Amino acid sequence: MNRTTALTVCGVLLASLGGFGCYESGEPVQGAGGSGSGGDSGSGGAASAAGGAASGGALGSGGGQSTGGTSSGAGGSASGGNGSSWQGCDAFEMPDDCTIPDGAVLPGELRCTGLYSDWQERTLRCGVRPYTPSYQLWSDGAAKKRFVWLPPGSTIDVSDPDEFDFPVGTRFWKEFHVGETGAQKLGETRYLLKTEAGWLYTAYVWSEDGTTATQINEGVSDLFGTGHRVPSREQCKACHEGREDLILGWDFIMLAEGASDLTAQMLADEGWLSGLDESLLDLKIPGDEVESAALGYLHANCGISCHNTTTFAAANPSGLYLRLNVEEMASAPDSAAAAGINQDPSPNADLGQLPEPNLDYYDFRPLDPQRSLVLARMNHRGSASAMPPLGTHVVDDAGVEIVRAWIESMTEERGYPAPAP
Repeated sequence: MNRTTALTVCGVLLASLGGFGCYESGEPVQGAGGSGSGGDSGSGGAASAAGGAASGGALGSGGGQSTGGTSSGAGGSASGGNGSSWQGCDAFEMPDDCTIPDGAVLPGELRCTGLYSDWQERTLRCGVRPYTPSYQLWSDGAAKKRFVWLPPGSTIDVSDPDEFDFPVGTRFWKEFHVGETGAQKLGETRYLLKTEAGWLYTAYVWSEDGTTATQINEGVSDLFGTGHRVPSREQCKACHEGREDLILGWDFIMLAEGASDLTAQMLADEGWLSGLDESLLDLKIPGDEVESAALGYLHANCGISCHNTTTFAAANPSGLYLRLNVEEMASAPDSAAAAGINQDPSPNADLGQLPEPNLDYYDFRPLDPQRSLVLARMNHRGSASAMPPLGTHVVDDAGVEIVRAWIESMTEERGYPAPAP
């Protein structure tokens, strides 16, 4: 679908649904309302619109949508597939008692999205595949499980290796198990569906007894008394607009060495990647163990969502870019993150609530963790001075130590500049 057609579809849906935001090619089309919250959404803005496809059929109610010969409604499927793990799957049929709540565009219950073939047993539907990225976003110790379904016969366009483009009909789910280690329970499952008009997304919050999971669009501030926050739609959009096509956990770094269940190499072997430069299947973060650990951590926790040059990335104006782009992988001192070494913080950086707000900070100062602003903000919670600003209220001590070790290793002998005054 070209941009004009996509925006036209969004406009039709806005009119029919009473106002939801559609996003295409990174530019928002504002509606008058808002729904579909809590998704791992992002990139070019999260679409919360689209109740039906341009080709007819209501998404989320079993309607069909044409996508180059494959058919997919909300939770829809088709038999066949590019790789053996997606072959021979029956089409998902939404239970007759499933409904879409007023003011929403996705099913009101998780059981209606096609994640499970047997709700009671939590058996994954045929073709739904688990995956674990090589680096993970810190979420206050919550355990996570991730799942994906790709439309049979489709491919992910990776011709821009820094911005994967997913086929219409792609679905992602992400579970959060919350509470104290050893006593965690399933708290929420986020669901994302790509349609002709853009991405739809929502969060399903589980009952404490684990029997139901219901769509919640306004967020939950303290789930089960664990301190876990289920994000609202606007909070999701703020974090995830840093990807041109929404999904944060998929690139050649996140699906490389260290990833499990599903990797870039597996996707390539099964024929799911188009426009592929096969040399990227062996992509490795540069540097020694200290450098690669820090760059990977900053990429996953800061760079792919906010600190990058994507138009709507929340931290784009900061000038501090922490995403690892393919062309910047020659060495650790030449990475995008290293460009913040001896760099003055952005004038709009909120430092007022830091324990030492008046220090002469640099984004990173070699050999000097105390005057490295990135580290100071990572080690702070409870105000706008904290980083990340959303989704966490507990300092990631392990992550702080990973970045601290990198700063302390930045010697001139290793290719780094001398500390600025």
